[in-house]
Amino acid sequence: MTIRGVAAALDARPMGLSAFIDRKDDLIALMVDEVLGEAVIDPVPGDWRDTLTAIAHAIHDAFARPPGWRPRAAGCRRSGPT
Repeated sequence: MTIRGVAAALDARPMGLSAFIDRKDDLIALMVDEVLGEAVIDPVPGDWRDTLTAIAHAIHDAFARPPGWRPRAAGCRRSGPT
């Protein structure tokens, strides 16, 4: 995963991304936030066991794709909304 590759996927210039992010680590943090945001469970099952099971499955599915970001996600500092 590179700034150049992300810029190409967005049909933008690499230097154009610098207006929105300061460093590659910031971009990776935002990407991790986006992917893990897909693991939000709504509606929440009534039973706490079902809720934890649904959360575990959602997180597993989020980490199952895309493979390029997983190694970076473990050491990524949180930068998105809390």
